[in-house]
Amino acid sequence: MKRIGASLPFAARGARAFTLIEVLVSCAVIGIVMFILLTTLSSSLTLWRTAEGNIAADREGRSANFLLAQDLANAVVLSNSSFWPQATSNSLRFLTLRPADYQSDSNAVGDLCFVEYRVVQDTNTSNTNFLALTRNFVSSGETYEALKGGSFPSVPAANAQILAANIVPNRRVLYFNTEISDTHFAVLGADGKPMTGSTVPPAMIDVTISTADEETVRSLDLTNKQVRKAGFYSFRQALRAP
Repeated sequence: MKRIGASLPFAARGARAFTLIEVLVSCAVIGIVMFILLTTLSSSLTLWRTAEGNIAADREGRSANFLLAQDLANAVVLSNSSFWPQATSNSLRFLTLRPADYQSDSNAVGDLCFVEYRVVQDTNTSNTNFLALTRNFVSSGETYEALKGGSFPSVPAANAQILAANIVPNRRVLYFNTEISDTHFAVLGADGKPMTGSTVPPAMIDVTISTADEETVRSLDLTNKQVRKAGFYSFRQALRAP
């Protein structure tokens, strides 16, 4: 009895193998697909890291801006000009009202306290581009002793609280085709101009805080006037006359 399929050719009985050209074309297609997937994944990771950095910088800038505005809203201008708010390009110090029950010092003697904001180099890195905004709060007891001495108290940098990292330093920059000044503080008179040796009490404080993501700060070139991915927070707070 003749066996079925015994007379069929070998190629017809088994599965046909891929040719070399088909294998090469398949590898090329798979390679192109993998390249597209890897490129998309890399772009997505870059966008995610950038967004995370921007969110962190924005969060720090807003919180620092809120606390500073809160302190300035309660700022006190005494009749003694030695205790008027004082500002440099990277520091601001003034007297403010802070209720005794909000003070951590058990020797609180009143509500009048000394506050200093300062932009300093971040001690967590050796890169001089990395700056931080710090806040130093002096208790009412120390403030009272300083008032009796006739000058602002000296503030140890070690006691400062870091409010925001990745601060863009004070310099002129081009942002959206507008030249503005980065992080700075200024004491202004009633005419809105910076005060220098005036005998008239200050009328307002001008504040600008600029934060950026870590990547921008790391590659920051002070000769380059353009700073991208930065957040600017600026306001003016009126002071109550003595």
